[in-house]
Amino acid sequence: DLLNLLLGLVQHRPQQVADVLLDWAGSGADGVNLSQLEAEIEDFVDQYHGTPLADLSLGGMLMDVTAILREHRLALPSELALLIKAFISLESMGRGLDPAFHMAGEALPILQEVLRARYRPRALAQRGRHTLQRLLQVGEQLPHDLSQLLRSARRGRIQVGIEISHLQHVGDQIDRAASRLSVALVIAALIIGSSIVMTVDGGPQLLGLPAFGLLGYLGAAVGAVWLLRSIARARRHLD
Repeated sequence: DLLNLLLGLVQHRPQQVADVLLDWAGSGADGVNLSQLEAEIEDFVDQYHGTPLADLSLGGMLMDVTAILREHRLALPSELALLIKAFISLESMGRGLDPAFHMAGEALPILQEVLRARYRPRALAQRGRHTLQRLLQVGEQLPHDLSQLLRSARRGRIQVGIEISHLQHVGDQIDRAASRLSVALVIAALIIGSSIVMTVDGGPQLLGLPAFGLLGYLGAAVGAVWLLRSIARARRHLD
């Protein structure tokens, strides 16, 4: 993939560059505007169209490409990020030793030779043989795996994992809503109970009114203030 990326940059093939980057991003590219990303990569590659190889900086181009990925919140695999950093360091070191050193011009023949070697009949036959061996291994293992699956199904032991995005956030919201509902019910009970107490003669008095009734109203007022502030904080958080 890195070979295809470098060739795409050197030979000004934006679609090839975009395909490699999207493959690297993997599942992280699911929520990305692909058409916008491809358009930005195409504009980036096209700006170097017609530029002589001697004037190209592969290290700078790779840094610009990774910057585009960061803008779209796409992350490269760690090993590829380290490889790109090493590539940039090598180019900088080469120019430090020889100011006339041009990585793109030196790399293009090597990249083309590696690509030709990759698709030579002997190399294709070797990769095809390895692929066939792996397929045969999978085919040999398949009956055993199916047997285990059916055995687990008969015993009712098949486990299915479902991952729901933001499940913890939804659970927290439900907990807060349940807490507010409980407080609201307590407030309603205090108001109703205090109203009943206020109609009953006797008992301790406060300011000429039943003390327990006043305390009940006071508790309901405090609970109502807390509930309103909690709702207001939640709305500010959502905004």
